[in-house]
Amino acid sequence: MSRGLRTGRCIVSCLFALLLISCSLLILTPYSRDVMTSVEVMFRYALAPGETEMAAMGQFNDVYGIRRVRMNEKQKTILIEYDATRLTDTSVEKLLRSAGIDIREKLALA
Repeated sequence: MSRGLRTGRCIVSCLFALLLISCSLLILTPYSRDVMTSVEVMFRYALAPGETEMAAMGQFNDVYGIRRVRMNEKQKTILIEYDATRLTDTSVEKLLRSAGIDIREKLALA
């Protein structure tokens, strides 16, 4: 086999390998970026949040991993939906406490 033919086959093999790698990255990358485990956690608070606490909670939308915050003033509960690949129950509780929310307990969800 001539040297030119071997070099040509090597180049074709390398290009084919790069093509396969590129295709697999295109297929896998969007999936791996979008994988998320959505979890809800509920806390009961004692004192109703004031204006300062509500403003601080308004900033939760900027926290990467927090998806939704719902308050039930009648039951004095806060339900937070978050991405469990980014946050934990404990980190969400700390976030609420840092906003000045008077958390009393974590509640079990049905």
